[in-house]
Amino acid sequence: MFCTYCGAANPDDASFCSTCGKSMTVPPVKVSPQQEVRSPERPVAAASAIPQSQPLVGRPAGVAILSVLAFLGSAAFTVVSVLLLMVCFYVGVFGAMIRDIPWVFWLFHFVPSLDEKMKGAQHVMIGDVSFGALKMIALAAVCAVVTYGLWRLRKWGHVLATGLCVVGLLYALASIFFLQTDTLDTIALVVIVIPIGVWSLAYLLRARVKQAFA
Repeated sequence: MFCTYCGAANPDDASFCSTCGKSMTVPPVKVSPQQEVRSPERPVAAASAIPQSQPLVGRPAGVAILSVLAFLGSAAFTVVSVLLLMVCFYVGVFGAMIRDIPWVFWLFHFVPSLDEKMKGAQHVMIGDVSFGALKMIALAAVCAVVTYGLWRLRKWGHVLATGLCVVGLLYALASIFFLQTDTLDTIALVVIVIPIGVWSLAYLLRARVKQAFA
């Protein structure tokens, strides 16, 4: 047995140290009434001092739907651009006879006055169709970037998707009121394009959706 004051060795039954004379028994620690009252509050105070973490926000269902729509748009624009490039090739080879092919006639919808220009010089038509194909490729690329940004919950993806909705709505309204569009095109804009654009814009501007992209 060793003394707790000087460290000298003593018999196990010794009550006092043979070297320094201090007591070999350790007195019990006394706790004041104030400490007994405050001690239960300490864990509560420590627990309250721990900062509460914000709940994690996953990918909302609406964002997933918009991502799928953007992906489908990218795929559709890609297909149209490939078909337009095929028109350029066939026009260069077969000339004005290309206008008699049914699926080529369907593509005239994407290039205004293409049927009339086909009767003129071939290089003019090829230039118009090529420009239409480039527009389709650009739209396909934009939709692909929006798809990635929305699916990965990137902040720039939210900004790009919101801007694309605004531009699309403005273009649809301008096409209805200022540009000369066919009746079928006007119905499609009013029934499909504008409602989807308004819903997408209102959804992306929600506070909870913005929090998912923070």
